[in-house]
Amino acid sequence: MSTPITRAKACKSCIKAKRRCTREYPICKRCITKQLNCHYDRLPNRSTAFPPKSTSQASLNTPSATDESHSPNASLASATEILQPQNIPSIIPLEAFTLPDQDPFFTPEDLGLAISHVTLKFYVREIRSWAEQWIAQGRTPFIHSHLYHSHLPACIQDAYSGCTLYFAKNERNEDMTFQILEGHVERLVRADAGEMSVHQHLARVQALLVSLILRLFDGDIRQRAMAELQLPRLESWTSDMWNAALATLPGLQSDSASQYSISNSIEEEWRDWALQESVRRTWLTSSITACVYLTMKQGWSGCPGGVKFNAQRALWEAESSWQWARPFKDTQKANLWIDTWDIASLMERCGAEEVDAFGRLILVISIGLEKAEAWTGVESRRKALH
Repeated sequence: MSTPITRAKACKSCIKAKRRCTREYPICKRCITKQLNCHYDRLPNRSTAFPPKSTSQASLNTPSATDESHSPNASLASATEILQPQNIPSIIPLEAFTLPDQDPFFTPEDLGLAISHVTLKFYVREIRSWAEQWIAQGRTPFIHSHLYHSHLPACIQDAYSGCTLYFAKNERNEDMTFQILEGHVERLVRADAGEMSVHQHLARVQALLVSLILRLFDGDIRQRAMAELQLPRLESWTSDMWNAALATLPGLQSDSASQYSISNSIEEEWRDWALQESVRRTWLTSSITACVYLTMKQGWSGCPGGVKFNAQRALWEAESSWQWARPFKDTQKANLWIDTWDIASLMERCGAEEVDAFGRLILVISIGLEKAEAWTGVESRRKALH
């Protein structure tokens, strides 16, 4: 719970704007929603308070490659600071989320951004099941089955073998398994980056992301602590991946068949689409997973923004270019190219069976488990989460 300021009537920003201050420390609600610097003339009696559970900050603070938070000796506190409202903008401009000026008491809660504990735990269970799915099927809802068909990078080999070892561990080999996982991450971090292609950026992010999905939500304290130290790195690498993709993939922010050259074969179109959709889904999975972890740990986190993706199950799960081409170019089918901020409109556009596992999980994290279940009609494992 937030601790009220006892020696100051309002923060400087609220005083200057002549607006009512809710007086939370270290950041009041108005400064959070307006992305302002929040300062008080005098500090509260207690210094361990956190902002309210439901807050919205539409930017991420990306550390540089030489940031001290990347060091193995960095303090755990650095990971809890990665979502502060400053520095770089989100992919969706901040202006798109500006709250009404005429209502000084409009809060993030009014936007419905609060996520229940049950929904958070459901999200964790799902993404961890994706790691198991990767072992069995060679794909996940954010790693396309065709993505590494022609070349399997060393970091992806490590991540895959690490997943296999993790889900096969027991009390006798657990220590050895964790040593191997730590070694994989250390090798990934020390790898000479140099100039990288979008494929290489994507592989690096996916390898680190899979490792953190396993270790952030593991019961081993050391694994959680060491994984938490890698959150700033994950954010930085994810940002680098997105920027590289924007510079080289013209279709990254569109999903029209017209973006492809008529001279391209269907196989080439499918390959290009799989790469672009994997980038989009990896960005979302990386950003949301970090926010979910911080929310579960400290009761709140920033909002990473969002990107559009295609939620159509027939496209993502297609086993061949021909299976993919038919629904992609079928103008009669519902268009499931959707913005994460408009994900609820899926319930009006199509039936639940047309949406793949990724789209359904984004829906759950956006509108809540109960509402999503009511739409899908699928009985969840909710009882096991209590």
